[in-house]
Amino acid sequence: MAILYSEVTARGHAKEAKLRVFIEHGLKFIAGMGMFVWLGTVLPVEGMARGLMVLLALVAVIAIVVLRRKFIYWHSEVEVEIMSILAPGTTGNSATQAPWLSSRGEWNLAVMDCVLPDLAECRGMSIRDLALRTRLGATIVGVERQGYLISLPNPQTQLFPRDKVLLMGTPEQVGNASTFLQRVAVDRQDDALLDEVRIEKLPLPEGSQALGLTLAEIAPSTRFGVQVAGILRGEQKLLNPPASEALCAGDEILCLGGSSQIAAFSKWLRGGQGLGSTPLVRLQL
Repeated sequence: MAILYSEVTARGHAKEAKLRVFIEHGLKFIAGMGMFVWLGTVLPVEGMARGLMVLLALVAVIAIVVLRRKFIYWHSEVEVEIMSILAPGTTGNSATQAPWLSSRGEWNLAVMDCVLPDLAECRGMSIRDLALRTRLGATIVGVERQGYLISLPNPQTQLFPRDKVLLMGTPEQVGNASTFLQRVAVDRQDDALLDEVRIEKLPLPEGSQALGLTLAEIAPSTRFGVQVAGILRGEQKLLNPPASEALCAGDEILCLGGSSQIAAFSKWLRGGQGLGSTPLVRLQL
């Protein structure tokens, strides 16, 4: 219910993603406090009853610690089902007809979006590695990531939890591709990917060793596990910049990754060695 209410309330807001998370967790906290107050009114908080409530709380904490991964798995499955129902214009695996496809009805083309769950099997994989077009015939034509739209992403673009992926193909193809992308893996022991993925803007300091280097030479995804989603250069915004783009003084880099990876990349930009033990050298391309 918290997910449903937050989705409906925050829809269309300028900071929809942050507001949705704030409303969802706020409602969960209020509900938890309400349950505690309700139990306090039903059960007397004296004598053995007080000890019973403490014991129940202790059992609940232990259950959360021991079954944490199971809870995340169940939550992800429920979230996928709810998001598929709330998606505008979709019912189950049916596809949404985009306005620009209305004149191409004879081709039986359709567009459908799907949101990747937290424990998606495809998290961290590139579009090239997924090979959706070869496997299922569907094509990824867009990725919306925390409010930033990547139109016509290149094959090297990686997918992360909470990404909204725009699929194009026949209704059957996009339905199969959506099901494939939303598959949940509970047994993957990849703690780094369980880290909260976030987007942060990192200013490029004066005298940084990254000045003049291209993204291909820096290789942030390989060296630090960070994706560069955009570059703010004065009034110019470069979303999903190419590997040949060089960094200039005064740039602000829009980075996507876990908190530890972004911190390591930021340290390197400021002059530290980051995750590596040797200074970065220019690569001969």
